[in-house]
Amino acid sequence: MKIKTSQLYKLIIYFFITWDTILLSVFNFNPGGKRYSVMVLSAIAISLMIFVLKRNKMYMDLFKWPKVYALLLSFMLLIHYIYDVLINKVNINAFMHNACYYAIFFMAFPMILIIEKDEENFWKFINILMFIWYTWFLVQYLAYQNGGILLAPALKSGELLGNSIRDGSIRLEMKAIAHIAILYNFDQFYNHGKEAGKKRKYNLLMFLYGLFVMVVIEQTRGYFIAIFGAIAVLILCYNRNSKKFCITFCLVIIGIIILLKTNVIGGFLSSVLDSSESYEKGATGLIRLRGMAVFWEAFKRNPLFGLGFQTTGDNAITQSGIFYFNDDGFVGIVGQIGIWAFIIYGMMLLRFTYIVVKLFKIKQYTKGTQLLGFLVYLFLTSISLICYWNTTCMLCPILWAIFEVGYHKGMTSCAINIRH
Repeated sequence: MKIKTSQLYKLIIYFFITWDTILLSVFNFNPGGKRYSVMVLSAIAISLMIFVLKRNKMYMDLFKWPKVYALLLSFMLLIHYIYDVLINKVNINAFMHNACYYAIFFMAFPMILIIEKDEENFWKFINILMFIWYTWFLVQYLAYQNGGILLAPALKSGELLGNSIRDGSIRLEMKAIAHIAILYNFDQFYNHGKEAGKKRKYNLLMFLYGLFVMVVIEQTRGYFIAIFGAIAVLILCYNRNSKKFCITFCLVIIGIIILLKTNVIGGFLSSVLDSSESYEKGATGLIRLRGMAVFWEAFKRNPLFGLGFQTTGDNAITQSGIFYFNDDGFVGIVGQIGIWAFIIYGMMLLRFTYIVVKLFKIKQYTKGTQLLGFLVYLFLTSISLICYWNTTCMLCPILWAIFEVGYHKGMTSCAINIRH
């Protein structure tokens, strides 16, 4: 039985997404700690094949801006390789470890093919994967809270244990793709009427399941703010009649009461206002501010290169102590790669903003509103989180694919309407 190349791309990408979520967090499947190296090399090889095989106008249009972004990323990594490895003798493993978080973007090209061909099927796969993952989170949470039992090999080996057990409770961090799935399911439920039928109810259940896991089990402050901020913007865009607004208002009040009763807000505020200078309870507000000051000073000292890719971890060793790039959002990567952060991250935000504005201009409100939710999430996570580290880097290629395909389909639909 012959397998089409498009099906092969799909199988590989779906396997990588599964590997980065369930296979890693449950089974600790990460041979030699090189999973992102394998993904990046495979993505580059697949992308080159796509450029050769897919040369019609539609794909040329879809790949236009992702290609520009890929060239910028490649140039940035080449410059940093020369400066970090060849000039400053940084360990090549440290460079490769950090470079992979940026180069994983090359997965955007096969993802564009997959989503353009069948976006609904792509989200169906993501939801099935998320259901399994949410359930695993819930089972592990209940097992530990009620008997101190650790089920995952990764937790038993201690590799993830340090970041997972705090104040006698277990915290399991979801990948950013899980947060995008929460927003997608909210959009599908809230923006579609009764004609959607059972699918709408399914989206509601998946939204509530994901939200529960994020608030109760993950407990990451930055994601909490980003998700609820994006949902608030989506609600504002969707509410065009008073009845729907009243229902939404009641649901928000009920949600706030539940959060107050479960002390989620109290725990959130205490962690933000905690003056501790230790990472034992996670990155407190004070630690993040100190880290931002250190990274900004590093940028001012060396605006072209920043601190560079100096360690095999996600941290920077400075005279002021050890700070984590990922805990300080955009300022963290400014400290890491210098002025290139403004160019690379700025281009992505500007391109996504242009797409959203354009879709609203041509009255493609449904897709435009959905993408606006994703964009708000991206903006808000830029404050204290970023899509260039181990739990979030898969977000970059996925969002590029979703936005470019959404833009292309919106423009095509507009052109058809004009002709008719």
